[in-house]
Amino acid sequence: YDKPPLYYWLVATAFRFLGANEFAARLPSALLAVGGTLLVYAGGRKFFTLRAARLAALALATSLEYCYLGKAAVTDMALTFFLTGALLSLPAKRYDLAAVCAALAVITKGPIGLIFPVAIYGLYLAVTKSPVRPPLIPLVRSLLLFAVIALPWYFFMYAVHGQDFITTFLGFHNITRFLQPEHPNGRLWYYYLPVLLVGFFPWTALLFPALRTAWRERTGPAAGTLWYLIIWIGVIFGFFTLSQTKLVSYILPVFPPLALLIGWYLDK
Repeated sequence: YDKPPLYYWLVATAFRFLGANEFAARLPSALLAVGGTLLVYAGGRKFFTLRAARLAALALATSLEYCYLGKAAVTDMALTFFLTGALLSLPAKRYDLAAVCAALAVITKGPIGLIFPVAIYGLYLAVTKSPVRPPLIPLVRSLLLFAVIALPWYFFMYAVHGQDFITTFLGFHNITRFLQPEHPNGRLWYYYLPVLLVGFFPWTALLFPALRTAWRERTGPAAGTLWYLIIWIGVIFGFFTLSQTKLVSYILPVFPPLALLIGWYLDK
């Protein structure tokens, strides 16, 4: 009951074609890491300029933690890839694609695959006072897409295992681990600050200048995009800081928006 199945399905598929070995176990993360770099490149081109997109992709692909987890047989790179896809699709009003990516995130890691996109985009709309009203039929279609992809595994697990699944997966592995530390470092509120400083090497020195400049220019020509990236970073970083169970890998979904800000800052 620890995790939903998507990453393990990908590994099982790799085992099927390549044999049950270390290379096959790591391959899905590696491919998703490359895919995440391409998503950031595409986002940089949409939000900023070609040069900013190239620099953002370079910053992401060469940052220490992204490289490390891009070769690790864990679920965090898959979650980061699908969250990035969803969060880049929402401001472009590509709601079907956002729904598919959010659904895949939910069957990769659980409810945060939906909570993060809804919270980040909703807060962005509230802060910027953007009047976004998706047409009813496309919105219903997107919700149906999400439900068709995300919910069957959860219904099946409940049908087979009953209340044990709800209590263990949702109760312990999501709610209890958020509220109570599983490891001693969970009590350190600043845990992710050194993780981020080390994990974003060799671009660490640019993190605070890029964030500071983005905050100062959040009312300028690129205000909407800068607000979106700031909120994206703030919600994910704040959520995992508040969580009492902390692991180095949890903070990975904040790397794509940070890389986009660094690409913008260097281009500027």
